[in-house]
Amino acid sequence: MQRLLPRVVVRKPFFLSSFRENFNVTPVHSRVFSRSAVVSQLDPQKLREQWGKSSFDVNEMTSFLDHDNEEKRAKFRKVLAEDPLMTPRYNISLDEERELALKRLKKLCDQGFISVMDFKQNPLWIFAAHEMAAVVDAAMATKMTVQFNLFGGTVLKLGTDRHHSKLLKVIQEQL
Repeated sequence: MQRLLPRVVVRKPFFLSSFRENFNVTPVHSRVFSRSAVVSQLDPQKLREQWGKSSFDVNEMTSFLDHDNEEKRAKFRKVLAEDPLMTPRYNISLDEERELALKRLKKLCDQGFISVMDFKQNPLWIFAAHEMAAVVDAAMATKMTVQFNLFGGTVLKLGTDRHHSKLLKVIQEQL
């Protein structure tokens, strides 16, 4: 191993220098960028005017990225953006974090955004709801996964009609 290391180190600079010469490539470190030259080209007023403006149609991009359940996603985003309960909180105790995640999930369930029956009726929505919930609170998304995917999904998929009639409603209401 000790013999191979010096060969690699010796050959690599030779290869790069011959490559640069043959293809007329200037190394990045040889370019000179003057900080003052770059900064002097930026107009602060122009930057302020352009700040927050997109160079593309935001609605078209949202439609492209969402590709399913667009109306439901828009309502979900509105709740996540406007509800004070969904505002991120930092430096809280573990007990507070758990309680907050449960309150957030309960609120989304009470408003009808997620249900165990979505696995049968609208499975794409389950993925979308998890994706969007995780942006606000990963702990809430984890609780959602355990309650609906692991517990509810198992009862729905493996249970009989007797299990469905007794458990599915309880799973939904236990939050």
